[in-house]
Amino acid sequence: MKRKIKWVCWSVLFLAMFVSGCVAPGDADITPLLWRATNGSGQTVYLFGSVRAVHYSAYPLPEFIMDAFERSDYLAVEIPLPILLYFADEWEAARSKLVYQDGRTIVDDIGSELYERAVAVFTEMGILGFIVHCFEIDYKIPLFWWMEMTAMAMRFMFNEAGFAYWNNVAEYFEFRAETREREMGIFEILPIERQIEILTELPIEFYIYSLEAIINMVEDGSFGLFIRENATLFREAYEAWKIDDERFDGTSGIEGNMIKAFEEEWRETVTAQRDSERERRIGYIIEEGKNAFVVVGMEHIVGEGGIVDFLVRKGYTVEIIR
Repeated sequence: MKRKIKWVCWSVLFLAMFVSGCVAPGDADITPLLWRATNGSGQTVYLFGSVRAVHYSAYPLPEFIMDAFERSDYLAVEIPLPILLYFADEWEAARSKLVYQDGRTIVDDIGSELYERAVAVFTEMGILGFIVHCFEIDYKIPLFWWMEMTAMAMRFMFNEAGFAYWNNVAEYFEFRAETREREMGIFEILPIERQIEILTELPIEFYIYSLEAIINMVEDGSFGLFIRENATLFREAYEAWKIDDERFDGTSGIEGNMIKAFEEEWRETVTAQRDSERERRIGYIIEEGKNAFVVVGMEHIVGEGGIVDFLVRKGYTVEIIR
């Protein structure tokens, strides 16, 4: 995945860190959790729990994490769909999955009233022109509109919390893998096409409900409070991530609020398939017998059905290292 915007963003970040004297040391308080899974043949799989965004002061990451990364032959990453929305080349492969194939438009699914309200919100937020020019939104399915609304809300939330939306550890490690001297294979755990396929199985009522929820907040003036509350939740989660707190809750926030009314459908349709896909694709990596560094949301590593459970079932011994 060669994303020009990623190279520019990370190059600028590292330059800014160098100029400001922030390259070394990083935040000494940051000690995120890192798991090491080993088997009888000597293969090692490292699991690093990520968050949606990190502060630039987190870099450089602790030495024990970077040492594990350098010892690995493969990097496996999972980047959340709303983040991928900002990388145009990722959308080229998935564009056809977001477009009506039968001549219908978004109005046929959500109605003209909700459509006009959604356009008004995009206009108020100053992003309508960009979306219309790049994506011809009238012919995009409700999932696309939901992703745009979610990405917009997340961008405001990250700004409120003092973070850059693109500055997440999965992208950081991908950048490092592409630029390090020793060649490293890069493997996407949940490619954008598969994420879209899974989400299209949700009932259309979910997308209508979510769109209307954000539109209502913008119209009644409560959107700002919603963003501030979620920014606080994110900062709390980030602080827990920094100090290797296993109670870290990665399920709260913008998306978590949106799925509350459809928790059962989300769990059965999205969570179950994502978990199965992670196991299947991580299975490909361990079958290679090489060392791997896996970067995935913390909530997908621990707990029942998490990646740690999967590796234990495969005969690995798993421990937390520091």
